[in-house]
Amino acid sequence: PYYKDSYEKLDNTMRGWWSDNKKDNKRPAGGADINELKKYDAYFMGKNEKVLYLTFDEGGNETYVKEIVDVLNKNDVKGTFFLCKHYIESNKDLIKKMVDDGHSIGNHTANHYSMPSLATKENFEKYLAEIKGVEDVYREITGKEIDKVYRDPRGEWSFRDLQIIKDLGYKSFFYSADYLDWNGDVSKEYALNELMKRYHNGAIYLLHPKNKGNYLALDSFINEMKKLGYRFDLVKNI
Repeated sequence: PYYKDSYEKLDNTMRGWWSDNKKDNKRPAGGADINELKKYDAYFMGKNEKVLYLTFDEGGNETYVKEIVDVLNKNDVKGTFFLCKHYIESNKDLIKKMVDDGHSIGNHTANHYSMPSLATKENFEKYLAEIKGVEDVYREITGKEIDKVYRDPRGEWSFRDLQIIKDLGYKSFFYSADYLDWNGDVSKEYALNELMKRYHNGAIYLLHPKNKGNYLALDSFINEMKKLGYRFDLVKNI
């Protein structure tokens, strides 16, 4: 991979992702136009049908990933986990088990930096190292290539960043259903209420596994959604 002159023509303004989730079960707007994003193989919702996508972002080790995987397996649901390099390195047996169980590990960069800041000619080697660092450690542990699904750290992105990651063979995934779950633990009841308020056709949920409430609410949430006729899928199938 090399830094293309055409990247200079692409807007590298750092943007924050947001989801206009009105909690009325209608498909929301997001931080960019859904059709414009498709040019970059970037998505924040799936098709307008009764399917939900559970995605989990994890950078640190104080977390309930293992317990969440157990809940997903019990309910025959597959999840997508966007992981940083350190987490993958530190949890080799769990990563192997997750892959064997059919879950999808996505690239969340090596060090959780703001990637638009690296999407320049001067910093391009650092940009590549952030992506390759995760690919290499995943390959060492599993003997396989990582699923080419990506999520920008911190919800910080630019159009140039999206083009570069597309040129590296990835699809980018934002989200259309999230709540303030990264700031501290909430109760099972609170988490379940927040998750139930936000479902809509094709919803991509962003959950942080370090929040105990998400782990405790997940079983009930999955069962409630199945009762409403929803199925669960992996974002790589969008």
